[in-house]
Amino acid sequence: MSREELDELQQNPPQWLTDLRRNGPHPRSVVAARLRVSNSGLARAGVTEALTSEEIAALAADPPEWLTRERETYAEAQREQRRLESRRDAPEPSAKPSPKASAKPKPKHKLGAKLSSRLSSNRGRSGR
Repeated sequence: MSREELDELQQNPPQWLTDLRRNGPHPRSVVAARLRVSNSGLARAGVTEALTSEEIAALAADPPEWLTRERETYAEAQREQRRLESRRDAPEPSAKPSPKASAKPKPKHKLGAKLSSRLSSNRGRSGR
């Protein structure tokens, strides 16, 4: 199939494809999205087969206990994910430098850095 043929099918799908998309059976990801639960929630409930739009509508109209529970679990997981994302995206408060760190001058050249590191490593040794 060429790219042009695929584009044509996507633009003007045959009737059977239109009916399939509308009525199903739908894959688990579509069923989960329409029922507002996770794929894992469907698995926990034992829903392993593809469902039609009619079956999905019947479940949504009269939700069994597992569906209500899984919707609550899914909604809580989504809230937690949004909370973590907003926390990650929020700017962190500026850290104030400690007085000790700002009081110690930095060496201006490499030799000074070497001497400084040797002196600081020798300070912790006893007997010198």
